[in-house]
Amino acid sequence: MSLRKALLMVAVLFALGAYVYFVEFAQEKAETAQKKLLTFDAETVTDLTLTYPDRAVHLKKDAAEKWQITQPLEVEADETTVSNLLNAIANAEVNRTLDETSQDGSLYGLNAPVVKFQLTLKDGKPLPVISLGKDTPVGFSVYAQREGEAKILLVPQALRLGTQKEVKDLRDRTVLAFTNEEVKKIAVHGPDQEILLSKADSGWNIEKPLEVKADDTEVLTFLSALRNIKAQDFIEQPTQDLKDLGLAPPQLTVSLVLGGDNAQKTVLIGGEKSSSEKGDKPGPKQRYVKRGERDTIFVVGDWVLRDLSKNANDFRDKMVIRFAPEQAAKIEAQRQDGNGFTLTRGADKKWTIDKTQEGTLKEATLGQFVNDLHEVRGFEIVADNPSDLSAYGLQAPMATLTVYDDAGAKLAAVSIAQKTEGDNQKSFVLAEGGKTVFALRDYVFDRLNKKPADFWEKPGEKKETAPTPAAPEESTEHDEAEEGE
Repeated sequence: MSLRKALLMVAVLFALGAYVYFVEFAQEKAETAQKKLLTFDAETVTDLTLTYPDRAVHLKKDAAEKWQITQPLEVEADETTVSNLLNAIANAEVNRTLDETSQDGSLYGLNAPVVKFQLTLKDGKPLPVISLGKDTPVGFSVYAQREGEAKILLVPQALRLGTQKEVKDLRDRTVLAFTNEEVKKIAVHGPDQEILLSKADSGWNIEKPLEVKADDTEVLTFLSALRNIKAQDFIEQPTQDLKDLGLAPPQLTVSLVLGGDNAQKTVLIGGEKSSSEKGDKPGPKQRYVKRGERDTIFVVGDWVLRDLSKNANDFRDKMVIRFAPEQAAKIEAQRQDGNGFTLTRGADKKWTIDKTQEGTLKEATLGQFVNDLHEVRGFEIVADNPSDLSAYGLQAPMATLTVYDDAGAKLAAVSIAQKTEGDNQKSFVLAEGGKTVFALRDYVFDRLNKKPADFWEKPGEKKETAPTPAAPEESTEHDEAEEGE
């Protein structure tokens, strides 16, 4: 192909692209705009008024670009809900324009609209008021009319449904807003307990009712449950006394100290909302909640009291021993049944066992055993400073595991035991020199209660697979689905 022909083809393609972009695309954009009920960018809206036959709701963006409800009361709006509402209006298209219309607006419900809405843009320009009337007999549409126009429009019925909003639908349902980073102290006051936690550089600590290290994961789970409290309803001017709502005194009080100015936010957890208040059909259990510094009463899911009712032991750190895995060079296992053994880590970082047997050494099982010992954690605190270890089988433990470094210095040691009570068998662990007996999950006990034969694969046995990951501890963190329970 000659250079001239190539340049000609490029010119033709360029001209064709320019035509599509400047003519056809522009025409298509103009036709799309004509179909729109209103043409605007949702992000530029700063003011929204919804007017109903019996009420009006006004929303306005504040200086921080956050939506606020200003009428009929002044409260924060839910950003997502308002954004969805504006997008629904911005995307609404006119399905049809009636050619012949009656002068009687009552035929279309436009003499007394179901809802009227008006938007004001960032430049101060108000858009035409839109009135929505009756639903059409067929076609899932609703009659609509722009302010200043006589013609009747048909728009999707979904627009009427989407603009039917109560104040509670639009307002922010968050009871307590905060980030984990800004929380410095947590106080939990129940009927018979007071728990105080404080954050240090090394993590969370319990200050009351005893001074011990807290479990950071448990604290963060608690904060997550607190932050996820969402109002299902609001009571602005309760006719009942706070005592009748179980809020004076509350069943539980949670206070947070936040930020550099030590601002305090408090939540009061009250009584259960009686089923008689919910109509004839019993609904999900609900509970009254109040912010300490505000008058509004929130109605929330009943899960709130369950997930926030903690005792000091729930918050306590349940790590039994601590040592750096890379420092461990030898582990001695003394067993009550005489099947003790010693593990040694070589220069190649691999672990070996002194009790050799016929077959192949399960190196993965050896490594998992060391890892389990390093991460051994109780799931429950059974006793502090127990006077009688026989109650837990620890006066003669089934196994004592001692960890040494490469210089022969002891890093840590634990004893494990089981105790049968009736049909139940419970597992316990105690660190050497420790003052706390922990209950162990059965699968954790089984992983620590090893014999030499457990580390060897006999000839003809099925090859070992990677050990099953440890089951996660139970979490009290709720999900949104629980709000309906």
